[in-house]
Amino acid sequence: MPAYRVYLVGSDGRFIKAIDLDCNDDDAAIEAAKQRVDDHDVELWQLDRHIARFFHRQRRRCDPCSRTRIVGTDLTDETRNSG
Repeated sequence: MPAYRVYLVGSDGRFIKAIDLDCNDDDAAIEAAKQRVDDHDVELWQLDRHIARFFHRQRRRCDPCSRTRIVGTDLTDETRNSG
């Protein structure tokens, strides 16, 4: 089973808490990570591979320098990380 970890991100951009997830694949881990979005942004990692970042605000953000998925909590327009 792939090892996933969710990090809660503080307003200063630093990780404030790590939560281990036992999920079968990226899709299951993404769904589990979405459940952790509340008052903090959330980053999902599998070992050293960054999978996604979810923002706690209801707006979509974009990082043009990254191929990593960056989405708001509405999650309507996400793109897959091909790496």
